[in-house]
Amino acid sequence: MLRIKDPDRALHHLILLPITSQPPRPDQAALEIPDMERRRAGLTRYPRAWVVVGEYNYDIAEQSYYYEPNTPALGAFSAPFLREIAKAVRAALPRTTARVDRTV
Repeated sequence: MLRIKDPDRALHHLILLPITSQPPRPDQAALEIPDMERRRAGLTRYPRAWVVVGEYNYDIAEQSYYYEPNTPALGAFSAPFLREIAKAVRAALPRTTARVDRTV
């Protein structure tokens, strides 16, 4: 999840990337999650997992019906892996319009 603060409207815009245990399709931009990162993120029940970087859900935290900020996190990725994800997202998103707007 990427959270972007909008100070003018006192809102937080959310970009939520899907994580899947299914191998990506050939046309799908995804990044395989290394074993150590799967453990850090609490995804050990899956032998393999991917972050899909070519599509995302968009929501606004303060108005969301889907996002619950008080839910405990399963885990977290390391800063270096988050940078790798961010780099992959920057490369993939200009080539796609795979945004699912959860605000409507």
